[in-house]
Amino acid sequence: MMLSREAAGQVLDILTPEDFYTAAHTIIYAALRRQYTDGKPLDPVALAAALLETGDLARVGGGTYLHHCLETVPTAANGSYYARMVRDLAVRRRIREAGIRIVQQADTPERPLEELCSRAQEEIFTATSPRHRQADISFGQALAEALDAIEADSQHVGLRGLPTYIGDLNRMTSGLRAGQLVVIAGRPGMGKSVFGLDLVRLNGISRDHPCQMFSLEMTRDEIFRRLLAAELSIPFTRLRDGRLGQDDWNLVMQLTGRVADAPVFIDDNPYVDMAYIRTVSRQRAATTGLAMIFVDYLQLISTPGRRESRQQEVSDMSRGLKLLAKELNCVVVAAAQLNRGPEQRSDKRPYLADLRESGAVEQDADIVILLHRPDYYDENDRPREADVIVAKQRNGPTGDIAVFADLAYMRFRDLER
Repeated sequence: MMLSREAAGQVLDILTPEDFYTAAHTIIYAALRRQYTDGKPLDPVALAAALLETGDLARVGGGTYLHHCLETVPTAANGSYYARMVRDLAVRRRIREAGIRIVQQADTPERPLEELCSRAQEEIFTATSPRHRQADISFGQALAEALDAIEADSQHVGLRGLPTYIGDLNRMTSGLRAGQLVVIAGRPGMGKSVFGLDLVRLNGISRDHPCQMFSLEMTRDEIFRRLLAAELSIPFTRLRDGRLGQDDWNLVMQLTGRVADAPVFIDDNPYVDMAYIRTVSRQRAATTGLAMIFVDYLQLISTPGRRESRQQEVSDMSRGLKLLAKELNCVVVAAAQLNRGPEQRSDKRPYLADLRESGAVEQDADIVILLHRPDYYDENDRPREADVIVAKQRNGPTGDIAVFADLAYMRFRDLER
């Protein structure tokens, strides 16, 4: 890195200061990264001056050691190769450390087995997974990146994010964007799972975007029957009861051949905690990529160990899902229950304050969509219609959208359809 600025740029994409075993090398690399980011020289003289200013020069062995490091490298052309060697050794070291921690946890008899397994998975995956790295950048550089993104958006035709089946919702949100936590909330029976499955079906089956679903309430069998009903326009009750005619079976077989390789992955393990969700999602992102995660539903996520209160537990879940969306740069959609507030009002309309057990869900979510079906309470009140209430949108407008609740086929649609 001290020999070539070009080599330094390649190394910075591979290593972080924590990858180095000795404290001196950690300090030297961190200083080189600051020099590079600030556009300053990387040679030993400039680097020594920078370390002297921060009081670290003596800790790394002085200028003499910097020159010694320079002399041990024959050429800068192999910088990325050497960096990968350091990274691989660092991963091996972290695996050993993770193994020690796992053994220590396993020797603690009071630790629940479920929590132990989740922690072991997380330890190993954290030790072996590629980490997102970003060097500190100046305000000017960050502004330039933002302007580049704005220019790219101006050249983009159509939605900027993942679509839904609701046209007005697409126009209101410009699509669901990577890094967002989207909460679909409602009382039981409003269609939260149906709405989420619509998103999985549209983006995973129709558009080949990798989608990971965690179903803590329904089995795979239930999910696939709902997907078949929506995709093939076969009444769900016929699929539920197995009353399919020959024409129905022909449609099912045609669809099976068409979507067998769709990148949709369904985990129906009912005993899922945030550590498990993170581990599976990280593995999925590393192997197939990941555009969307759907969790059905938020309040059913397990919480090994004790928290101060149920509100704190739900807060930890919502914060964990938001961090996961940012880490994996994908959309995380979470269904969530509302409390009984709507049922105590004359119009039954839900509000943000009705989010069950924690205001942190409202705080962490980028978009909160509340589902309301008037005919659930009065069969003559707007039958087969629903309101998609965009109650919160961090970067856009809010409002109500009337939609067609085609629940006989387990789907929502634009009202005109």
